[in-house]
Amino acid sequence: MKLRTFEGEQFEGEMTTDFPISQDGIPVLLVIDRPFSPEEAEFFIEYATQEELDLLREGGYDLPPWEGGGEGYEEVDEIDSDDN
Repeated sequence: MKLRTFEGEQFEGEMTTDFPISQDGIPVLLVIDRPFSPEEAEFFIEYATQEELDLLREGGYDLPPWEGGGEGYEEVDEIDSDDN
């Protein structure tokens, strides 16, 4: 998946269960070989597949879509919360 910081820097992210902070098989976000908990992850989603969005939701992440647009990547819809 493609992520952006608040400053607009672009990063590649992936979901994994291969880190100690991943408890009980819950996926965590990995960016530049560093795991981020849902509380630490301050990124926008520029592009993500449906599978990646599902894993983000399963891991407890609520990342907003990148509004900057462009760069040749598809925009994503906001992740719907199941807490309604």
